[in-house]
Amino acid sequence: MAVIAVLLERNPEVGFTQALDVQSIFVKALSYFKESTGSKASNEEELRGEFYQTPADGRNGTHSFIAKAVCSVLLDNAVTNTDREECSIM
Repeated sequence: MAVIAVLLERNPEVGFTQALDVQSIFVKALSYFKESTGSKASNEEELRGEFYQTPADGRNGTHSFIAKAVCSVLLDNAVTNTDREECSIM
């Protein structure tokens, strides 16, 4: 939830049009983690264990995988531009 809060705080023009499915975000984050680290976990429980033991910050930290998953969900279907001003070129 903290990752989502930071993304929304840094991008106030973005908002959600529907409820977020946190479980699907986490599943995507695990998938990105497995792909990026080359994990040999044989089941989801082992993969979750590896994920939880990974430091939160840094290039391959858990926050980076969660942020990537949140961005994916935002871009897929649940985002709207909350900025109501018209675009203009001056």
